[in-house]
Amino acid sequence: MKKISQISLSRHRNKPDEKASRKWPSSKSQTAQDGSLSKLQTNDADGLKQNTSAYKLYDTCDKLPLDVFIDCYLSNDYSRLIISGDCSKEIITSAWNTIYQEYCQLIGDTTMLGTLYKIIEINTVNSRITRIKYFVGLLKIHPHPLLVDLLTHEGFDINENDLESGLQRALNLLCQDELKVSQLQQELEAAQAISDDGEKITSAYFDDVILSYGDVFKVSMNRKDLTTQTYCRMVKKLKEYAEKQTSSDNSY
Repeated sequence: MKKISQISLSRHRNKPDEKASRKWPSSKSQTAQDGSLSKLQTNDADGLKQNTSAYKLYDTCDKLPLDVFIDCYLSNDYSRLIISGDCSKEIITSAWNTIYQEYCQLIGDTTMLGTLYKIIEINTVNSRITRIKYFVGLLKIHPHPLLVDLLTHEGFDINENDLESGLQRALNLLCQDELKVSQLQQELEAAQAISDDGEKITSAYFDDVILSYGDVFKVSMNRKDLTTQTYCRMVKKLKEYAEKQTSSDNSY
């Protein structure tokens, strides 16, 4: 067992949800009594409502089992966040980014700011993609000058006399944003997998923290019984303990 002062407790990196200034109708949501996210997803390629499917996701650390968090963290497979139903990969990834941002804030490590900024950028670009696809979808079935103005405000050159070509150009240019999101997500996942001292984070790291907490505070802990929020509080307490221990050692 490593001494607590030797354990790096800031190995984790860290998703706020940058919402658009306007609220565009895309889904209905509510928070269930257990704190999970329950929504009706709109499945559409061009922003047009085609069908809906109910789903329920973990989206907060206080309800997310630590085992589920660790699996998502290590594998980058976020499907375990689904409690019931089915939803798109984009929605699941967004939920994970939200959870991870909260996780980093709960851990209280300022070294995670770079990761937080990357999460903000991902969510901002994703929000823009959703808005533009919605505008394009509406314009295809109901051309209106206001919608053309909204797309123009987003930086697209739309000619009302050749609307179809303009909308296709907008979608083509949007591919650049989608590529950017993909690259940022890959960078984020790579950063999450590496600790501050350059070591790859594994399942054993989480177990070491839990065992260290038990040794220091004389309690028996099992990660299968912990929520992610509880784990974060344990990490903060261990950090405080390590800092006091270091301060005490330096006083001699």
